[in-house]
Amino acid sequence: MRRGFTLIELIIAGTIAAMIAGTLAASFSNLGTARESARRRLDAAVRADAALEAIRREIVSVVRTDDLFYTYLFIEDDGGEDADFDELILFNTRLRSVRNTANYAGDGQEYETAFRIEQMGSDLPTLWRRRDTMPDEFWRGGGQARPVAEGILSLSIRAWDGDEWLSGWDSDRQGLPMGVEILITATGAKPGEDPWDAPLVDLRTVVPIDRVVPPKDHFEEIEVLLAEELAEEQGGPGNGDGSNGEAGDLGIQSGGIQPGGGGRPGIGGGGGGRPTGGGGGRPTNGGGGGRPTNGGGGGRPTPNNGGGFGGAPR
Repeated sequence: MRRGFTLIELIIAGTIAAMIAGTLAASFSNLGTARESARRRLDAAVRADAALEAIRREIVSVVRTDDLFYTYLFIEDDGGEDADFDELILFNTRLRSVRNTANYAGDGQEYETAFRIEQMGSDLPTLWRRRDTMPDEFWRGGGQARPVAEGILSLSIRAWDGDEWLSGWDSDRQGLPMGVEILITATGAKPGEDPWDAPLVDLRTVVPIDRVVPPKDHFEEIEVLLAEELAEEQGGPGNGDGSNGEAGDLGIQSGGIQPGGGGRPGIGGGGGGRPTGGGGGRPTNGGGGGRPTNGGGGGRPTPNNGGGFGGAPR
């Protein structure tokens, strides 16, 4: 007579089988969850990398010049608590292929580029890039806006001035920074889901900006030009009156041979290169000079004229 399984043995075997099946099910479930989490984390990393690389390329090609009128880099700090929504605007140059169209006028070599995060309806927050092929004074508008990457929750941009990181920057006042830090937070959530419940990825990079010569100081240039013009006006040889034999600014003592006044004097006493009434040059009425006429001192004195070139009368 063959012996069969007892009830207790069957119960124990069933329990062990159930435990093994449950363990396998939990393992497969965890594996699926891990795969989904890894896929979403990969999506977040791809989104963050795409956004980071797009901003980095634009900053690298920022216009570098010693005249700040032709370049621009502006960072506006949003100052958010949960996430940063900073905005970046800059003038940059990009090499692009020319489109062969009949009515194509050509893109400019210099671009006005801006980055900011916008969320429309239930869609995920998206990083947008606006590009204008002709930089103008309306730097907050114009051009075409296109999405760069969706699922961008935070954009933080800071500028390095050589001493510290600054959350805001205006090149019109501070010139180009020495470097720009970009910090991006992206999510792997799908549209319609809560972006903060999905895996998040943070990517950070620092873009150095090789600075050219220091920016021009236009006010200093204007002051130098004014000083040069003033020096030219006041730096003529001698400003004295040769009609009475007086010496000019650059002349020697009166009475001897004296050079006449410089510049272009008017009638009635101002010496100059070619005065009408002053000493020096070729005077006419009343001025001393090299070859005086009526009443002016000169090389050949008369009873009423001083001798010498604009010298004192005898």
